[in-house]
Amino acid sequence: MDLERIKDVVKKFSKFKVLVIGDLFLDKYYTYDPNIGRPSLETGLKPIVVVDYKPSPGAAGNVAKNFSLLGAQVKLIGIIGDDEEGITLRKCWADYGIDFSNVIISKSRPTQFYTKFFNKDTLREDLPRVDRHDMKKLTAEEKKLLIERIQKVIPTVDAVVIMDQYEMGNLRVLEAEIIEELRRMKSKFSEKVFFADSRLRIHEFADFCQLKLNTEELKILSENVLKGPDIEKLTEFLNYPELFAQKVARKIAVEFKNQLIITLGEKGSLVVSNDKFHKVPPKKTKVVDVCGAGDSYTAAMLLTLLSLENNLYQDVLHKAAEIGNLSAGICVGQVGTGKITPDILLENFEDISSIEFEDEDLYINDLNLLKNLRKDGPNIKVALVDFDGTISLLRRGWENIMKEVMIEAITGGKEVSESLKFEIKKTVDNIIDSTTGVQTIVQMKVLVALVRKYGIVDEKMIKDEWYYKGIYNEKLKKMVNERINGIRSGELSKDDFLLSGAIEFLKSLRNKGLKIFLASGTDKSDVIDEAEFLGVIQLFDDMHGALKDHKAYSKSKLIEELTKKLGLKSGELLVVGDGPVEIKNGWKFGALTVGVASDEFNRRGWNLKKLSRLLNASSTIIIPDFECWKSVEKLIGNPNHEE
Repeated sequence: MDLERIKDVVKKFSKFKVLVIGDLFLDKYYTYDPNIGRPSLETGLKPIVVVDYKPSPGAAGNVAKNFSLLGAQVKLIGIIGDDEEGITLRKCWADYGIDFSNVIISKSRPTQFYTKFFNKDTLREDLPRVDRHDMKKLTAEEKKLLIERIQKVIPTVDAVVIMDQYEMGNLRVLEAEIIEELRRMKSKFSEKVFFADSRLRIHEFADFCQLKLNTEELKILSENVLKGPDIEKLTEFLNYPELFAQKVARKIAVEFKNQLIITLGEKGSLVVSNDKFHKVPPKKTKVVDVCGAGDSYTAAMLLTLLSLENNLYQDVLHKAAEIGNLSAGICVGQVGTGKITPDILLENFEDISSIEFEDEDLYINDLNLLKNLRKDGPNIKVALVDFDGTISLLRRGWENIMKEVMIEAITGGKEVSESLKFEIKKTVDNIIDSTTGVQTIVQMKVLVALVRKYGIVDEKMIKDEWYYKGIYNEKLKKMVNERINGIRSGELSKDDFLLSGAIEFLKSLRNKGLKIFLASGTDKSDVIDEAEFLGVIQLFDDMHGALKDHKAYSKSKLIEELTKKLGLKSGELLVVGDGPVEIKNGWKFGALTVGVASDEFNRRGWNLKKLSRLLNASSTIIIPDFECWKSVEKLIGNPNHEE
């Protein structure tokens, strides 16, 4: 949304009434001076000398504070003690104009609090917190009172925000009976927005609430509501939070016929429905304190959602998420839990509009670069495409052959200790990982250096890089020829050695008028032979591979030559490959880079080792194969270069 549209939205915030129900805490913020205070004579411990103190509403109360600061009329339901902290907390609520007349004040309970210590010199929290939790469960009478107040307040508000902060202790406002009453009220008042945020039990609200959750909470949700072997397999993506979110959240969205908001920290957020995703970028900001960013997001997002409903936007949650990200981005630039008002929101406006896509296997790694390349519309003129592992799978398994050759060369075939063997294997694995995509002769130069470094082989017996390349090529070609012969005999198919969707991908680029260049680290003569055998040679305008003089060719040089010769500007070159070399070099020249993290043995699906490489190489987009290429084209603007 543009600034004028946001101004219209923000003006409406003050007309909405919001109920916040959940666990209530007092946040105590102490600033201490580490330079003063003498150790105690009795204990020898140095005191923490406080120079400033600020109380603030915490947990559900902080969410209420954020709604109130943005102009909404806020009612609060929960339970606190009738003690010093409770008195302070009520004063804080009153200062923010929050209606706490429905909060239970208990003479038999303590008010729960979090105490945080900030260093005066660094303004950072660097000492352990001091917390107090209530160790008594809700009584039957308290549950009765809470239900009565829920029944009284919900008919009077536009939205119900459920904040389940329970982590330890025994007091949990949102016990089963309370949740069941909220579920019943949602059924009765279906037009009202019910929103839930829960650290440990988000699954208890999934069937009747709009959900906002981080990837750890999404994991908890998936474990409780999704079953079967397919779900268990998805846990392998846990180290890749965005991909995990896309795969799991869509299944949950389908299951509950509801959209989800997944917060991704510094990567922004993701809005998930049963048929599409919206990736929302973060606001660019210097992070001072992340505390309270989620609550700030919730308030701004939900008020925007209420403001946009029943207007020209048919699908508005991603628009609301954009304002949520804007608010959270401002919040992390402030100390403490943040104070975001409509004026602050507008003064710090930044266009962080989302990007829509459909395929759960499409990984957007650099959203801002993608948005910048899309600004003037699709303008891709040239595609540079890697061959082995990206198009052709005739050489799949080459890593194992190279590993075998390298270890044999380093050890000279001698027995070495287990610890040294482990070290050599690890070193070789790292070399292969980091040099995937470069010319073989360059990899063999590295091998020669390793042979000398380990010193197991006598200096007189060490060969040059051409010798080792010859051994490697002989073993590799034997494997490739066996596969080619298998295809010729009919035992195998050419399709078995083409990445799924590869030919359709190349034809799509050609049909759109792009010039397509093949770039490989394999010897050029072998690349031409194998491309011709697989029936793809005619889809390329020119083919490039390793030459006898290895200094005369590299992917970096080729990209530089193409950009100069064809006068390519930033965004006019598309680089596609499964190795970090072509991706890194494409990124340096301002190209749109698409990494292909291909599982070569299955022809489709993710290879997570490749995914890690491509993430480190700064790939703009990453896909597992070309089955989702149409989604990529739609995402990047369906490039169509007219001659």
